[in-house]
Amino acid sequence: MRILVVDDNVDFADGMAEMLNLFGHDTHTAYTCGEGIAAATGNFDLALIDVGLGDRNGTECALALKKFSEAVVCVLMTGYSADALEQKGISVDEFEILHKPVKPEDLAPYLKD
Repeated sequence: MRILVVDDNVDFADGMAEMLNLFGHDTHTAYTCGEGIAAATGNFDLALIDVGLGDRNGTECALALKKFSEAVVCVLMTGYSADALEQKGISVDEFEILHKPVKPEDLAPYLKD
């Protein structure tokens, strides 16, 4: 599977990518929404996107990625509660959410063989 990890926490993004690579996936990292969108031509199967990116929020990034490929599955990752996201004005209703810290078993439903 080709997976894009978009997170402004470089250590988290790199660690997630390393773990996914160990599971046999082809993983690319981006540390901003802009970098994630620029990488969108990579025809990814799955995009794991942090909600709280520095340059834009993760929902904006996911929507932009879906414009490049409707087939990409976008899953948002966050340490915030749904209420906290709502208070920040971030709507995540149309996306799957994984709460940080993300564990390998949390990813299992999204990883195809």
